[in-house]
Formats: sequence, C-alpha cells, structure tokens
Amino acid sequence: MHFRSLRIFVTVLVGACLAVAVMILTVYAVVTNSQAQERSSHVTEQMIQEGAKHRLYAEAAYQAEKIQLQLGQALGVAKSLANVNTLMGVKSGQEDAQLDLNRQEVMNIIRQFMATNPEITDAYIGWEPNAFGPDAPLPPPVCRATVLMVASCHSGIATRTAHSK
Repeated sequence: MHFRSLRIFVTVLVGACLAVAVMILTVYAVVTNSQAQERSSHVTEQMIQEGAKHRLYAEAAYQAEKIQLQLGQALGVAKSLANVNTLMGVKSGQEDAQLDLNRQEVMNIIRQFMATNPEITDAYIGWEPNAFGPDAPLPPPVCRATVLMVASCHSGIATRTAHSK
C-alpha cells in the first residue's frame, strides 16, 4: 500500500495497533471472566456440599443422641425392674427374701413403671415355675399355624393374621 503522507501512514498504523490491542484485551477479559466464573461456581458448589454435609452430620448426631436417650431410659426401667426381682430372690439371714411380694404386687409395680414411663410400650418379666406358689395348670397344647398376609392398598399396608388348627 502506498500512502500519500507519513501522517496518514502513522494514523492507519496506530489505528490498526489500537484495534488489535482492543481485540486482545477483549479476548483476555472474556477468557479471564469465564475462568473466574468456573472457579467461583466450583467453590460455591463445594461450599454448598460442605454445608449440607455438616447439616447432615449435625442432624445424624442429634437423632443418635435422641435414640441413645430413649434406649438409656428403657435400660434404666429394665434395670430397676431387675433390681426389684433381685431383691425378691436375695435371702436375708433368716432364709426370707429381702422383698416379699406376690405376683399381683409385682404386676402392679410393672404397671406403675409403665405409667411413669409412657415412652416404654411394654415390659415383660419371666419367673421360674411356681415362683409365687403353685402355678395354675396349663391348658393342653393346641397346634396352630399363624400366617401373616400383607396386602398393599391405597392408604398404606393392611395386615391380616389367619389362624388354622
């Protein structure tokens, strides 16, 4: 290309350099911005995952503590009932039990434990035969087969038990 004057040549050259510089800076800004956005989204995702993980661990610890407390209460009731039974079996110097209760009194104690601990749904104590005097004779054994049938329905699970002789 031939230019008539040096001034026009310098102006075109400076304009072209300026255009190239603007394009390079624009490309650099776009690339840098996309990289920063990727890093930012990655860091944000990690922070969200960490926060969710901490919340889950905290909830799991809370639920575990709650279950541990409930099991501890149940264990305390079981130990107390066991101590009552132990006192009934421990003999003092005169061959008498340290705690002399009949079957009905022990059942009342169990009922009282159940009333004061509503989170406990049931309690059982097993005794040796004739622990409270002669037991009533058992009825003759009856052979039964129990079948548990579970059917799915719209409102949940329905359970029906069938007995056969």
